Amino acid sequence: MVDKYLSTNIVVLVLNWQTWQETIACLASLQQLVQPVRIVVCDNASTNDSVAEIKAWASQHYTDTDITLINNKNEAVNTSNVLLTAFTLIETGGNLGFAGGNNIGLQHILLSREIDYVWVLNNDTVVDKYAIQQLSQHMDNDENIAILGSTVAEYDHPDRIEAAGGCHYSPLLTRVSNHLQGHSVKAVCAQPPAVQLDYVYGAAMFIRTQVLEKVGLLNEEYFLFYEELDYTQRIKKYHYQIAWCPQSIVYHKGGASIGGRGQNKEKLKFATYYETINTLRFTAHFYPLLLPAVAILRLSLKMLFLAFRRHFFLLPTLITAYSHFLYELITKKNGKHLKNNNKNKK
Repeated sequence: MVDKYLSTNIVVLVLNWQTWQETIACLASLQQLVQPVRIVVCDNASTNDSVAEIKAWASQHYTDTDITLINNKNEAVNTSNVLLTAFTLIETGGNLGFAGGNNIGLQHILLSREIDYVWVLNNDTVVDKYAIQQLSQHMDNDENIAILGSTVAEYDHPDRIEAAGGCHYSPLLTRVSNHLQGHSVKAVCAQPPAVQLDYVYGAAMFIRTQVLEKVGLLNEEYFLFYEELDYTQRIKKYHYQIAWCPQSIVYHKGGASIGGRGQNKEKLKFATYYETINTLRFTAHFYPLLLPAVAILRLSLKMLFLAFRRHFFLLPTLITAYSHFLYELITKKNGKHLKNNNKNKK
C-alpha cells in the first residue's frame, strides 16, 4: 500500500469546514480512482466533530504509517524535506476562508519536491473513477497548460452539466456564465467543442506545482468567491494556458456550506457580503478603469434583483459591503500617497 501511494506524483487537496459528512463522501470516491493519489485534507477550525470523524475515517482506510496528522499550521508550512504520506490531515487553526485554508495545504505540498500536480477539489464533490487519470494524461500531453478544469455535473442530475471546465466572465456586467451549463454530459463529452474559458471552475482545479511556485498561491484577500478568477488572471500574465478536460467527470452537490442549497438567512447574508465586496476588489485589481461603472451598475441591478426576490433583508448587507470596499479603497490611496510623499522627501 505504501509503495502504491508514494509512487504517485499527484496530490488531491480538500478543504473542510463543518461539513465532515460531505468530506468523507468525497474521500470515499477518491479511493475508487483507478490511478492512486495522495490526499491532503485541511480543516478550517471546524467547531463540530469534523476532525475526529475524518481521523476515524482515515484510520479505517489507511495504516498508521500512511497517515500524517498536523495540528498546527506553522508546523505544516515550516517543515523541511516533507515526505507526503498517503493521507495528511492539517488543522489550520482558524477559519481562513477558501484561499487561506487551501494555501496551508498548498504550502505543505510544495515542500515536497516529488509532486507534479495538485487537484484542488471542493469537499462537496464526488469523482468518477477515471477523473484523475484523464487529467494527468491531458496535462502530460501539453506542457503549456497550467490549470485544467473537469466536466462538473450536477450531483442530483448526473447527466446535466453544471460547468464544462470553467466559466465566461463579463467584466462590465460582472456576470458569470458556466460553460455549457444544462447540456448533457454524454453529448458534450462525445464531441467536445473548442472553447476559450475565462477561468477554471473552482470546484475542481488541476494545477501544475511548477505553476504554483512561479505564480504563487491563492489570493487570501478574497476569503470566499473570486479566488479562481483572480488566479486564472494571474496565470494568463505568465502566458500559460487554461483548459478543460472533458473526460474528467466530477459530480458537485453545490454550495451547501454557504446557503447554496437552502434559504438560511445568515448564510445568504454571508455569501452576499463576500460576493459583493470581492466583485469590487477583483474589478479594482484587474479592470480599474471600469470600477466606477461597475460599482454603480452592479448596485442598481442587485437592488432590483433583491427587491424582485423579496430579499429585503439582504439590502443592509449589500450597503455594508460597498461601504467597506470604499473604506479599503480610500485607505489604500492614502497609503500610496503617503508612501510617494516619503519617497519625494528622500
